[in-house]
Amino acid sequence: MDYDNTSAEENAKKQIQGAVGLRNVNLCKAYNEAEATKLKGKSEVASILAQGMAKAEGYKKLSESLTPEILKAKAFEKWDGAPPKRILIGDGNESMMIQLPATQQVTVPDKAAQSKT
Repeated sequence: MDYDNTSAEENAKKQIQGAVGLRNVNLCKAYNEAEATKLKGKSEVASILAQGMAKAEGYKKLSESLTPEILKAKAFEKWDGAPPKRILIGDGNESMMIQLPATQQVTVPDKAAQSKT
């Protein structure tokens, strides 16, 4: 009977060792997957941050290049010749928008007529 007990004990030990080994393999696999997910997340964050910084730098350069003259020229390019419908009164800190009454359309002389005078 000693032989059967020893054999049963060895089988039980092997089964336990196999289960422990399988558990360790599963733990390692889960750990590696978690690390890969963490690295992927860090990579995505770094990419988004780099894109944001590049956009911010572009906007900064654009705002530095805009002069009052350029802004006026852009406004005149978009102007349809109509008088303003609203005006802003104030110094910027305390100001208010006022709706102007409707008026007739104002015609703007063309550039050729302006250059003759």
